[in-house]
Amino acid sequence: MKHNELKELRQVYKSIFETDAGKRIYWDLQRIANQNRVDSDSPNPYACVYKVAQQALLKRIDNMLEQERPTTQQIIEGK
Repeated sequence: MKHNELKELRQVYKSIFETDAGKRIYWDLQRIANQNRVDSDSPNPYACVYKVAQQALLKRIDNMLEQERPTTQQIIEGK
């Protein structure tokens, strides 16, 4: 991706996620991605992959917004 395209795409992310509605959606996504819903009686082998994909999506949003990840997410990642 070219520098100008990336800069423009970042502006699109900011125009969405820096609004009040965008912030509510972002924090709801954070809440969902940080929940553990794996049932110990019948573990799903794909649950971990699914959880990592959710967190990767949030990391992409953080990177596009050029912001620090929430403290709770940094703790989960061991940082």
